[in-house]
Amino acid sequence: MADRGYLYILSYLHHPTAALTLSTVQSAVAHYLANIHQSPTSLTASVISSPLFRRLSHDKLDVLCTAFRHAVQLKVKLLHDEKRGLFARSVHYMTGEWVKDVLEGFRGGHSSLKLACCGGLLLGLEDVEHELHARDGRMRRSVEEEVVLALAEVIDTYSYVRYPADWAKDFKSESEDGEEPLSLSLLLSSRGAHEKQILHDLLMSTIESAFQGGDYLLSATVSLSKGKEAAVMFRVRGWRAMSQAISRLRFLARSVEAGWIVGPFASLTSTNQDDIAHEERELLTQLWAILKTQLFTTLMLSQTILSTVVFTAPPHDATSSTSYSPYLLTEGVLCTLSHLAFVIQQFGGVATTTQNGFPELKRAFYMALDVLSASTVESARFVSELCQEINKHDIQLEAFLHAKKAYVLACIEQLIPVLSDAQVRSDVFPLCQPLFSNHVHRETYESAHSVMLAIFASYAQKTGEISPEPRRMPGKDTLTAFAEESVPFYTQCLIENSGEGRLSTTQLCLAYAALVRSASAFGRVKATHPESHTDGDVFAWYCIQALLDAIREIGHPTPIVDEQDEHLQRLGLTLIATVPSVSLTLLPRMLEECERIITSSRSWAKTASNFDQSPRIHLAKALFREISENVGDAEKEYCIQWWHDHRDTLTASVLSEEMETHIPVTSRL
Repeated sequence: MADRGYLYILSYLHHPTAALTLSTVQSAVAHYLANIHQSPTSLTASVISSPLFRRLSHDKLDVLCTAFRHAVQLKVKLLHDEKRGLFARSVHYMTGEWVKDVLEGFRGGHSSLKLACCGGLLLGLEDVEHELHARDGRMRRSVEEEVVLALAEVIDTYSYVRYPADWAKDFKSESEDGEEPLSLSLLLSSRGAHEKQILHDLLMSTIESAFQGGDYLLSATVSLSKGKEAAVMFRVRGWRAMSQAISRLRFLARSVEAGWIVGPFASLTSTNQDDIAHEERELLTQLWAILKTQLFTTLMLSQTILSTVVFTAPPHDATSSTSYSPYLLTEGVLCTLSHLAFVIQQFGGVATTTQNGFPELKRAFYMALDVLSASTVESARFVSELCQEINKHDIQLEAFLHAKKAYVLACIEQLIPVLSDAQVRSDVFPLCQPLFSNHVHRETYESAHSVMLAIFASYAQKTGEISPEPRRMPGKDTLTAFAEESVPFYTQCLIENSGEGRLSTTQLCLAYAALVRSASAFGRVKATHPESHTDGDVFAWYCIQALLDAIREIGHPTPIVDEQDEHLQRLGLTLIATVPSVSLTLLPRMLEECERIITSSRSWAKTASNFDQSPRIHLAKALFREISENVGDAEKEYCIQWWHDHRDTLTASVLSEEMETHIPVTSRL
């Protein structure tokens, strides 16, 4: 009948609980390995496959090493103490059979755990070397071979693994959730004089192999040549290899996208996912794991290629439209990611700012766009291809199509400065227009607005760089045409999206301020009189007047009803947010309108408990913040003086004193 203690330790190894400490497990394993009458193979296999040691740590590996070391010592002592006949086998022979059975239990075990156990056996044999009177050393060599194989397996598995970010955790096995396996294994291998020699030889061999025995410079000369200006550069075959790699990755991604579209999963939305059967959910989970792995693999290869493109000069004449052009390589990377847009959406998209974002994806995405944007021709062709591809897809694939559009819009937003007015009008705007009010799909909704603001900002920047000359006649492909024509439309669009559930208050304030700031730069000319209005002021005041009209329309008739308070306050904050965006010429009129909005809001709260929640004080604080922090240096002096002249009207006396303490000393002077 089996020992009840042995049965208990076997059960514990298969289903560990908090009942036993590691030191108790160590003692029990050593005891039963040495004292068990049957073969120790099964116990060894139970130890090395136990979930108890699956989460690696130095303490657990040290327990395994010490347990097997003590087991050797106990086994040899028991064999010496046994009464044997004249023809009984020697202690050395019986120990060798026991060691052989123990090693048999390590087959297929985890490399780090196997290394710890074999290391313990080797240390134990060192401890009893004189008692065994071993001469041929075969038993010791068999253990040493297992140590070398286990260590080599550890190094081969983990020496090139790096985990720079959270996304790589998907590649980590369950056993790697603890401490880093390679460091632990090398630390264990440093024990014992003989193991140090083994480790030394193995590591030196690895180093020699990594540096190709010192011949890597000789082989490098085959791949390098001198250009016309004696600059060392890679030959064409390196670029050919990169081009082929990108082409194959692109073809692979396109095939996967095509399979996704025709399959049943592309039509899934957040509203019908509950209809999936349990078995199909498991299949879908496995499928997503494969898709994410493909995305990670694509990014790892793309980052290497992009680093080469950025820091290495292309072959001669490669800047033209050849297969080795850096622009075509980066375009290939972006097109490959476009085919995987439905996978990228699971990480929040390429433009997400959340903590769950994917930094490796952003790095590859923006690096590729930076390279591509250096070529106006290639950028225009790339955007045109993306827009044409969007129009080919079935509109019924709603989830897939919105993921694709979000990626395309993110690309376009970065390339707006190098796109022509004609392309913005023909390709970009038709893509964005249906999305401006479709707030159900937040990613494409917000991306479309970001693209439109990028159009205005790009025009404003370029207008400032253009010398003040007479503007060209309408009908030509001018820089100003589309941006100027779009001001009325987009002004009304933002106002229509100011309601609940659409643009948030912060988004609305930022967007409208950006619109006014860009409009202020439209048609910039030299003013012949300090108080003269430029075309930009006309555009800017059009936006402001439209906002004022919306405020009056919603607030009429007075008194304001409770249902309108929140919307009116949002529009009031939007108006105040535009104060830093207007010129000094418009400031007096602008501040006058802000004062009127604040003073016409609901009266001050009567009690101190809800004083800060009053609509009026909320607007007054917002205006003070814009004046004290965000207006330009040229406008600040006027704004501060205006505040002191109107503070009694705008604020309560207590609030005036509180705010005045936050005004910079230089401003008060």
